[in-house]
Amino acid sequence: MRKNLLITLLLCLFLATLPSFAEENLLIQNSGGGGMIEVLQIDMVELNSLLTQNGYNSFGSTMIIFGGGLLAQNDKNLRYSNFGASGSLSSTAENGQYANLSFTHGGFGLDKIFTLSDFIGFSLGGSASLGKYKLELIKDTATDIEDGISNSYQTVMTVPVFMIKPQVGASYSIKRYMDLEVKAGYYYSHILGNWKQGKNPLEGNQPLEQMHGFSLLVNLNFGF
Repeated sequence: MRKNLLITLLLCLFLATLPSFAEENLLIQNSGGGGMIEVLQIDMVELNSLLTQNGYNSFGSTMIIFGGGLLAQNDKNLRYSNFGASGSLSSTAENGQYANLSFTHGGFGLDKIFTLSDFIGFSLGGSASLGKYKLELIKDTATDIEDGISNSYQTVMTVPVFMIKPQVGASYSIKRYMDLEVKAGYYYSHILGNWKQGKNPLEGNQPLEQMHGFSLLVNLNFGF
């Protein structure tokens, strides 16, 4: 699914760059929306240590998330946006043990747009979001449906997380009312409470408790 979304966005970008002599370039000035791809660098050292000590393979430190959102811009070139996105990492050990970490979040952003011309601009701003980590671990596989129901092979743990991210960006109008926006940011996140299995809080070390790292975000926006 993520691969198909990436191919679709790249195709849209290719079609958008085809010559259009009847229309002039113009950055989005009022409202719109579009799709996004974001690359996050996540510190997995503590979580990976727990996984490898218990027979699982470790995760990589780069997570790619996909999503979209809406934007509105006022006459002072303040751009408000809301968004939602999700991504995941997975690993499978030689003994068959499987681990998956998924991340979903949604929030809002505020950016000040500085236009250099009708089709080039840059921005300063940031975003804040609420989300959730979900860790799924499969220790062994069931032999049949009855075995899967009567025995517990899977553990699922979740925790809510809060993230803030200052960022700088650049926008280029590749076609009238179609902008390509690239943003570089640095995020700070903190989990809200303990990890839980169902409704039961889990004591002990809390992996991914507090993190910060780099973010690279690409938006393809459509609007007017």
